[in-house]
Amino acid sequence: MFADKNGNAIILERSENGNEISNIKDNFIVMTNFPVYEFAGKPYSKVMGFGEDRYKIAYKEINSQKKNFDIMQGFNVLEKAKNTSSQNPTVCSMIFEPNELNIYIVLFGKFDKIWKISILNNSIETYKGFNEQYKFKLGSKGMLSSQLEQYMN
Repeated sequence: MFADKNGNAIILERSENGNEISNIKDNFIVMTNFPVYEFAGKPYSKVMGFGEDRYKIAYKEINSQKKNFDIMQGFNVLEKAKNTSSQNPTVCSMIFEPNELNIYIVLFGKFDKIWKISILNNSIETYKGFNEQYKFKLGSKGMLSSQLEQYMN
């Protein structure tokens, strides 16, 4: 998925025929674990594939709230749509705020703890739900989720 601060977004996927591009419509775009391009032009309720249940939840929730949508509503949607299977649980959920150049993340389905990554400051810090505040500079290799997990208890 590629998005800019003006609200433009696409999903670029590989297929047997080459690259497939799905454009944003209705002022938002949803992506889970199946090829979105296969359902271009069809109602969201007709989507089928691995992750279809989560796709439908996210699409319906966002569509009903899109006029007043904010970061916390975004995480509410992501929490409702997380994969709870023991084999493939959701590891990372993200909200991008391109105007501020921030990315908000939840790790391991713990939606009561939100991290904020600042692209401008090259840092990651606690944002919401932590007893203590932490802030780390991101080196050229970034940071592993396992390094952050110790601060989430």
